[in-house]
Amino acid sequence: MGASQTGLLGLFICGYFSIGQAFVESSAKSWGPSSSPLGNYSQAGIAVDGEPCSKIGMDVIREGGKAVDAAIAALFCNGLASPQSMGIGGGFLMTIFDAETERTIVMNAREQAPHYVNSDMFADNEIGSQLGPLASAIPGEILGYYEVKERFGNPDISWARLIQPTIDLCRSGIVVSHSLALALRDKSDNIKDDPGLADTFLDPKTGEVYKEGDVYYRPNLANTLERIAANGAAEFYSGQTGKNLIKDLENIGGLMNLQDLAGYSTAWQEPLVGDLGNGMKINSVPLPGSGAILIYILNILKNYQLKSIEETPLMFHRMAEAFKWAYAQRTKLGDPFDESITSFIDQLVTNLTSVEWAESAFSKIDDEATVNDPAFYGADSSLTEDHGTAQVSVIDPMGNAVSVTSTINLFFGSKFLSPSTGIIMNNIMDDFSYPNITNGFDVPPSPNNYPVPGKRPLSSMCPSIIMDENNRPRLVTGAAGGPKITTSVALTTMRHLWLEEDVKTAIDNARIHHQLFPMTCRFEDSQREDVIEFLESRDHFMEVIYAAGNVHAVTSENGRIYANSDFRKSGSIDGF
Repeated sequence: MGASQTGLLGLFICGYFSIGQAFVESSAKSWGPSSSPLGNYSQAGIAVDGEPCSKIGMDVIREGGKAVDAAIAALFCNGLASPQSMGIGGGFLMTIFDAETERTIVMNAREQAPHYVNSDMFADNEIGSQLGPLASAIPGEILGYYEVKERFGNPDISWARLIQPTIDLCRSGIVVSHSLALALRDKSDNIKDDPGLADTFLDPKTGEVYKEGDVYYRPNLANTLERIAANGAAEFYSGQTGKNLIKDLENIGGLMNLQDLAGYSTAWQEPLVGDLGNGMKINSVPLPGSGAILIYILNILKNYQLKSIEETPLMFHRMAEAFKWAYAQRTKLGDPFDESITSFIDQLVTNLTSVEWAESAFSKIDDEATVNDPAFYGADSSLTEDHGTAQVSVIDPMGNAVSVTSTINLFFGSKFLSPSTGIIMNNIMDDFSYPNITNGFDVPPSPNNYPVPGKRPLSSMCPSIIMDENNRPRLVTGAAGGPKITTSVALTTMRHLWLEEDVKTAIDNARIHHQLFPMTCRFEDSQREDVIEFLESRDHFMEVIYAAGNVHAVTSENGRIYANSDFRKSGSIDGF
């Protein structure tokens, strides 16, 4: 069971689609158990959504590294294996359980808005928040890794040791995965338009993007990683790498400067905690992550005391209603770093994580019908959709655990690869709201998510660790998939812990998703017909999608460690 295992769909695949910047393989109705393996281990497990990266992480643990060491090594690898979703030009949120102190803490390394931003900066260029030199916020990935390693890593495992496997892959070549190949094909025009991306992802023999199974190389990124391995995080924020990156950005009209890089800071935060019953407690990320929304959903559903799936259609209606109540409140959230909203936001988070608020929403759910008016659920503004992301979940032999979600936002971020450094820059500025841009539902944008210098935009990311009655990791989970992250984590957590499905079955099962805007209940195309018909009978507007998030989880139960990587996205597991 110690070998790295890759989750792939079986031969019943019939299509491939892009949904919310997450490519997934699609099948006919009722796909049944997927071919993604359920890892069964005695001491440690890891689940990563990049195909070659689980072994790299687990090898670190085999050498004596801790969960954070493994997660960092896997993340460096995943930035190479899944460059469309994450990399050192982005940021992350990480939930950490330290077995020695029995304490859970959150590392917030989300990107920060640079010095020049304001809420009207894209008034005459709406696409500017997604594409080009002004779309990027200040990356937090490297400083976040470094500070986590310094505080919770094994000092006998060097910083350079965590990076070296990825440097080697950059030079020896890495195979283009199914997910990356589809992303390259989808964004081929953008790749051809940017010299750095073109030089990296176009096959010189054909002039077209690489295909699945091709091997590509990242020599410039290898050079950058070697400098970071030798000099630490300072290399990125004040060293030659940072200077090269800023110069490349300036050459295409960027305004980010060395002071922006040098001024970037991470934040250690206390987790938000929710009671899931039976002595289990969920620890999830505070703002700008969506841990409060996740806890609110689970607190609402906990009132139904779900213990079986005999009433599956009604259960799904209740889920959809819980999602709608939660996403209505999400429109009011923002980074409390912005002092103009701190008091309001702090009170709202207190409410969202309280049993009383959940009971109030629960009491308003009608089993006979939904309501198709956002105002009923309390929404008065809207948010832009976030995208992309990649997930790593780890439990080590000492009982330490890590759940981390990382992103550069849309596929290939701002569609700019720094030629001198090999770094693909994020387009996280698109995760902010802007007063001049009203969404397609004629709902005004949320002022609480407007950009100001130093602020971090709201994110759907909710890497979480559920503890058992003995304060030991029971479930380490998180997901990729933009706004579908929170609902997919809620559904799989509920299925695994309350309906007692094994973690693979919980992840495999067809999901629904509702985010209030648009007013549609989205369902995966494998969903049972009776569930769809029941939801329609309750006045839900139904829409088929081909993935409702991609969950990657590790669980501990009955003295065993189990790991599963969602078949909806190429991924891998490992353990021993």
